[in-house]
Amino acid sequence: MTGYRGVRGFTLIEMMVVLVLLVIAISIAIPSVTSMIRNQSVTTASDELYGLLQYARGEAVTRGQRVSITATGSTAWTGTLDVQANRDGSATTLRHYESLDKPEITASAVGAAISALDFYANGSSSSATTITLCYDGDTTVSGKVISVARSGQISAPERVSCE
Repeated sequence: MTGYRGVRGFTLIEMMVVLVLLVIAISIAIPSVTSMIRNQSVTTASDELYGLLQYARGEAVTRGQRVSITATGSTAWTGTLDVQANRDGSATTLRHYESLDKPEITASAVGAAISALDFYANGSSSSATTITLCYDGDTTVSGKVISVARSGQISAPERVSCE
């Protein structure tokens, strides 16, 4: 009877070398995946806010009345937002929006409209404002900026440096 000379396999040393190379590759990939996820979080939040602003403006024009977006805090444009139609002093809630509640995303508004923005029947807004969304605590992640002109025009989210 002949032995098992023809059977080949992996030695323990070969297996350890492969595992070390795998660990090195994973440790290099994790930071870039984390950064990609954080960038996507900011992009998602800015796209949702942009869509909500467009919705409010469209409703104001369609309904022929003032529609307001109100944030929960003075600069909390990523928290709970209420979209309300206002006619003759009474407000009707069109949307109560909570999905922008992402604690890692910070938003700051510049301009006269810090925590509320009104759109009128002609599509114009109560004031010009710029809302900047950034990932809190990580300046390497690109932020997004949305501008609302007094005419009511809303710019699509654009990349901005968060420092």
